[in-house]
Amino acid sequence: MNPTPQLAAFLTSLGYDQDPECQHTAQKVTRFLQSWSPHTPAPSLEICDYQGNAPILLRDLRFYSLCAHHLLPFFGHADILHLPSGKIAGLGAFAHTLKHFCQRPQIQERLTEQVASHLHDALGGAILVRLKGRHLCMEMRGAENSPLVETIAVRGCEASELLGWLR
Repeated sequence: MNPTPQLAAFLTSLGYDQDPECQHTAQKVTRFLQSWSPHTPAPSLEICDYQGNAPILLRDLRFYSLCAHHLLPFFGHADILHLPSGKIAGLGAFAHTLKHFCQRPQIQERLTEQVASHLHDALGGAILVRLKGRHLCMEMRGAENSPLVETIAVRGCEASELLGWLR
C-alpha cells in the first residue's frame, strides 16, 4: 500500500522526510485513513418485537472521530436513550451505529444527528443521543482551550420529554 504522492510530498515540504522516526509516516497515515469505511451502509440492527415500555439507556459509550475541518481527533462519550414503541434492538447495535458514523471525517453536530436518525428510522419510539466530546483541533490550535462540547439530538418526541433521563 503506497501513500498518495501528495501526502508524501506534503510531509517532505514540512521537513519530516529528514526525521528517521517519520520514515513510514505517510504509509501509516494512508493505511489508517483507508481502514475507515465511510461509504459502507450503516449497520442493520437486529430488531425484536417488544411489548413493554421500559426505557433503555446506554451511558458512556466511547467514541473517536476526526474533525472534518482539521483532521484532528475528537473523542468522548455518548449516552443513548430509547423509549421503545413495539421494537427493541440488541444493545450492541447502539455501539455499532455510533462507531459506523464516527469512521469518517466528521463534525460532532452531524454525528449526533446521524446516530439519532439511524436508530429512530430502524426502531421508532423515541430516541435521544447526547455526545460529550473533546476536540483536539480546539485544544492544540486556535482557541487552545479544552471545553467539553455537548450535542443532543432527539427523534420521536420533544427534547423536554427525554432530557430528565440524563441527570
